[in-house]
Amino acid sequence: MLGWSKLLVVKKIDLSASGNEVLISQIIEPGDMHLGLPLARVNVSKINRDLSGQKWIKSLKINRHWASGNVSITVIPRIPVARYEVNGAVNYFDSQGISFAAPSAPNGLPLITFTSQDQASKQAVADFLTKIPTDFLTGMSDLQVLSAESIMMTTSLPGFSSLEISWGSPTQLPLKINVLRHLLALGDNAKVIRVDLTNPLAPVTSTK
Repeated sequence: MLGWSKLLVVKKIDLSASGNEVLISQIIEPGDMHLGLPLARVNVSKINRDLSGQKWIKSLKINRHWASGNVSITVIPRIPVARYEVNGAVNYFDSQGISFAAPSAPNGLPLITFTSQDQASKQAVADFLTKIPTDFLTGMSDLQVLSAESIMMTTSLPGFSSLEISWGSPTQLPLKINVLRHLLALGDNAKVIRVDLTNPLAPVTSTK
């Protein structure tokens, strides 16, 4: 068959992984893909399975180009938005609430502080990060998780350089966000530095 022909072999391997190409090449087993291997023997399913097992990888695409003999692998990593520590090791959350260890991450990411790293608290953070708008995440400098029912954020928004927000639990978060935006738009609240939205129907603001 043509796919097994000595003419149709891997002549070039293109890896694109946002600076993690060496790591990707180490994860792929040589027997699954190497120069000179017949293209039909490139173990796409095995490579896909091995790479998909890395939680820091958000998506990947593997293509065999039969005419040129090239194999291209494109890896899109998860983008961390906050970090937290587990037994001295740094882990990350992305904006989809996925927790993962990253081979590399930007400096200056806000730190999530857990009072207790129980599953309920981590799930609450995951839910929170999937629902919170981008402008809140962009300005976030600190996130404290006292429990699954008590999340506190420090962030900056237009006109508010360091705003402390007590969200309570992630439930009713869209309502809480609408209430907060309405409060911050009021001229009387121009000097507010703290907002408690635990009960979004009875928010509490403070200038001290």
